[in-house]
Amino acid sequence: MICCGVLFYACSQSPVKPEATQKQIPSRAVAAEKEIKVAILSMDGPGKELCDLLAAEIRKFYGFKADLLKETNLPRSAYYPARKRYRADTLLNYLLGVRPANYDYIIGITDKDISCTNGIYEDWGVFGLGFMPGRSCVISTFRLKKNMKSEEHFRERVYKVVLHELGHNIGLDHCPSTNCLMEDAGGTIKTVDAEKLEVCDDCKEKLRKFKENQ
Repeated sequence: MICCGVLFYACSQSPVKPEATQKQIPSRAVAAEKEIKVAILSMDGPGKELCDLLAAEIRKFYGFKADLLKETNLPRSAYYPARKRYRADTLLNYLLGVRPANYDYIIGITDKDISCTNGIYEDWGVFGLGFMPGRSCVISTFRLKKNMKSEEHFRERVYKVVLHELGHNIGLDHCPSTNCLMEDAGGTIKTVDAEKLEVCDDCKEKLRKFKENQ
């Protein structure tokens, strides 16, 4: 893994270059001292309803303000015709270029399949990818639909991957604690399903320090 480069939800699958103040901290993060703003950009994405729910989940989990940008198409520069999917590393840089100046972070979300280089694999499909630390991450719902039990089950998978990649953006690395939201999924959706929508005590402390420094 490249600690200061890009981490993906395996984020499937590996990095590329271009991812409360009281004694007891709740599993849902406390509000940051400074209001942190996150832009959500749907690119050939899952629709406004899911993005609205995602914005609410980001607010609930991290305490960040999240807004939807106007939906757009995926950039052709990121298309990889050999596999008929889009390169996640290219999308990360694209998102940096379109991030509004008044937002701290930008999340791209799409229904199309995305991939990046992983070790000996030049093109490896991923759930998501994010700079660590950095200002952009991208998530694909394509692989999150596999064997989904219900719409609620699918939405929970999306929340977990988005919150995981945003965690990389603010500097959280993969966590060795089983079922922590920041656990490395190891390339399998089963790990995503087993994870909780919360972080372990060590990651909570890292979040607290991050917010103290804002």
